[in-house]
Amino acid sequence: MENASKALIMAGGVLIAILIISFGVYIFITYGQTSKEIAQRTEEQQIQNFNATYTTYLDRKDLTIYDIRTVVNSAKENNSKYTDNDGNIIEEYKIIVKLNNVELQNKNDDYMNNLTEQDRNAIVNGSASLPTYTCTKILTENENGRVSQVFFTKNT
Repeated sequence: MENASKALIMAGGVLIAILIISFGVYIFITYGQTSKEIAQRTEEQQIQNFNATYTTYLDRKDLTIYDIRTVVNSAKENNSKYTDNDGNIIEEYKIIVKLNNVELQNKNDDYMNNLTEQDRNAIVNGSASLPTYTCTKILTENENGRVSQVFFTKNT
């Protein structure tokens, strides 16, 4: 009888240990999935915030050369941030900004200053306001869902 009661106590102890271990594994898996989901949502939010820098201009027909300069400077900053050890831009993070099919992100400040000066001269020559531009298209061709190309055209 003594051996039977000891065996029952040992069996009960083993069952309680298995129950505690199972509960621990359940909590670990549950919180592991939750943290993974939170990390994924955070990454998606970061991509949306990043893309908002560019998508706010989409389909607007009232943009000026200064808006385009803002986008170009943002693209230049992004491209310089994501370079490899050789100084080449990492393709999946590269942003291209085009105005009438001319890539602006690689142009120097003098080129952008000339564009700005041309638009300012339009006011001096009798126009009531700066020439306007339209952001016609934004592409997110990268696998990471980030904006990769922004296209502008001058309104006529």
